[in-house]
Amino acid sequence: MNILLANDDGIDSPGLLALARAFAQAAEVMVVAPDGEKSGYGHAFSHRRPLPFRRLELPGGLPAVAVDGTPVDCVKLGLFLSKTPIDWVVAGLNKGANVGVDVFYSGTVGAACEGALQGVRSVAFSLDDPDPNDDPTPDMSVASALCLRVFQQLNERPLPTNVCLNVNIPATPANAVCGVFTTTQAQQRYRPTFECRPAKNGGDVLFKTTNDVQPDSTEDADFMRLKQG
Repeated sequence: MNILLANDDGIDSPGLLALARAFAQAAEVMVVAPDGEKSGYGHAFSHRRPLPFRRLELPGGLPAVAVDGTPVDCVKLGLFLSKTPIDWVVAGLNKGANVGVDVFYSGTVGAACEGALQGVRSVAFSLDDPDPNDDPTPDMSVASALCLRVFQQLNERPLPTNVCLNVNIPATPANAVCGVFTTTQAQQRYRPTFECRPAKNGGDVLFKTTNDVQPDSTEDADFMRLKQG
């Protein structure tokens, strides 16, 4: 089985490395990721410009490609460079959940959507932010092992054409995860406030000062299910 692994946190992301190591135990993994963080790029792609990339090795000798582009660019390039057909596009492991309206903004989910649009089974994996009272840096290797277990179950089932999956992992020990649920997309709303200041060289600059969230408390919504473990 051949897997194309991409993300939006960048080629140096601990989550990308942890997921690559986990999935390399079960498949041939091709890593193609942005050369820097590209969170929030959604389904954006580079248009009318060259797409620079370089080949490198991740820690442990895993071959990879770093791209001066978006997560969707990485999937397009990976499918082009691969010498063998790609069976799955896997995106992640994202630092922070992708639930509710975040799904529309997420470069991680955008990468998985691009895989689905290209006719490849695709899944995005994200790890929820930990409780601030707990360890602020959750163990990516534990979460990645859980991702692999979920993936192996998904691999045994067919997916409808042009459908990708968005999987969120709670920031809890693996043995504390309650189970796997199919959920609805929460309808929480962001209510940002902004401050406009004059720029030094003329014009104005817009600064976001707050980003309050109005959560959707529907019991079976992805936001609530994730908080329930």
